[in-house]
This record gives sequence, C-alpha cells and structure tokens, in this order.
Amino acid sequence: MFRQEGMTLVEVTVLLAVIGILVGLMTTATGDLLGQSQTVRTHEDVEYIGRAIGEFYADNGFFPRTVDSIAGRSGTMEIGSLVSDAPLPGTTTSTGLWTESQISSMAGQLVRNEVGYRVRDTSRRAGWNGPYVSTAIRDDAWGHAYMVNVFWLDQRDIVQDADGTKLGAVWVISAGPNGVVETPFYQARDNARLYGDDIGHRLQ
Repeated sequence: MFRQEGMTLVEVTVLLAVIGILVGLMTTATGDLLGQSQTVRTHEDVEYIGRAIGEFYADNGFFPRTVDSIAGRSGTMEIGSLVSDAPLPGTTTSTGLWTESQISSMAGQLVRNEVGYRVRDTSRRAGWNGPYVSTAIRDDAWGHAYMVNVFWLDQRDIVQDADGTKLGAVWVISAGPNGVVETPFYQARDNARLYGDDIGHRLQ
C-alpha cells in the first residue's frame, strides 16, 4: 500500500504552530535587543553631555547656567534647565520645574555660543572653545529632549552651604521609554537618585 504524497491537515497545523512559535520568539528577541540598544545609546548620550559641560567649565571657569553674559563671563539671568533641540518630555506635578523654570538651548550654550561668552584666542588661554557637543545630540532614543538642571551647578562642588542649606543634585537626564520625567528637579545631593525609568548621568 502506497502513502499519498502531501501533508495531512494535522501535519500542516502542527507546522504552522511551530512556525508561529518561532516567529514569536524572534520578534520578542528583536524587541528586547532594540530596547537594549536604545537604552545603551541614551546612557552614552547623557554621559557625553556631562563630559561636555565639564569641558566647558574647564575652558571658561564657570558653568553654562545663565542666558546673559557680562564682560564675556556668566551673567546674572539664571536658568533652570539646559534643553537639547527636541520636543520636551512630559512631567508630573512634582517634576514640572524641569520644563516650567527658565530654560535655555543646550546647542546655544555648548555648540554655537549664542550667549556671547568670551572666545578663546591666541591672546588668552581661557574662554569658550566649543563646540562641546555634536549637533547630532538632539533627542533621546524615544524622541524627547535631554535636560540638565543647571540651576544647581555650583563651582564649589559641595553638599551644603555654611548655613546648612542642602544644594540640589545635578543630572543630565532623559525621560526614558515612557517619555515622562519622574525624577524631581530638586533633590539634596547627599541622597539623590533617579526615579521611574529615567536615564541620567549625575554631575554633582
């Protein structure tokens, strides 16, 4: 007795089920890899921006935390956050100061010197010597701006003032996959941490 060529309905069903399982496993693995690569890229970006602010300070002797310049130096019109050129992330009632305080363009301070800081030249060893960040650094892996709460940057690099007032921790931050900043704008430096799925690099 000869077996007819071809597959039975049961065999076809089993084969399709196996293919479906394999496709599901591959899709999950691909999604996991994509998520990991987005997180890695964002971690690298926040660290890179942090180094750029350190280089700015080394060149100028002050931090980029005002929107005016007096005699080529940092002025008196303080800002709350430096923000990259991308859509602002969402905030909550407890984190709103990231976007509600005075903000300034990260590119304007670190790429183009729009504030008008004294530029380094052959006659002086100190001065703005940017660009400090690449123009490619605009949005995180989920399409939102990077932010730095530069209001708390302090040249003394201390935890609290002589009167006991605790200074705020300084973060270069991404709102992470959910697109909402969950880390408070102010946290005391001695116990600061990231909240939610925020991705950040601590400066002070």
